[in-house]
Amino acid sequence: MSYRLRFFFDPGSGVCFWTASDAIYKRFGYPVELSELPLSATTRRAGEHLIGRFNTSLNWADPSSSSPAGESDTALFDEDASAWLAIAKGELGPDYEVIDEHSVRPIN
Repeated sequence: MSYRLRFFFDPGSGVCFWTASDAIYKRFGYPVELSELPLSATTRRAGEHLIGRFNTSLNWADPSSSSPAGESDTALFDEDASAWLAIAKGELGPDYEVIDEHSVRPIN
């Protein structure tokens, strides 16, 4: 059975994976906690750290506005998120298809 996951960061959600198929929705619900996936403890902690970095980079008074983090910080976060996702995909293996929606998001 193949599970489809969407990958993106959502302010305050505490997760970066979301279900994208009925099969995985029945197992996990819509948001998917990293602890529920077959990820190593190291990869899980790194993912949780990225989620925390994302949340601290937001202007919580106006989350849809540009990030108070500079462009270089945003670019570094995007690089780190892409590198982490590559590791996570490797650990998830062929039973999981991951749709990267973080890398294709619009830029403010």
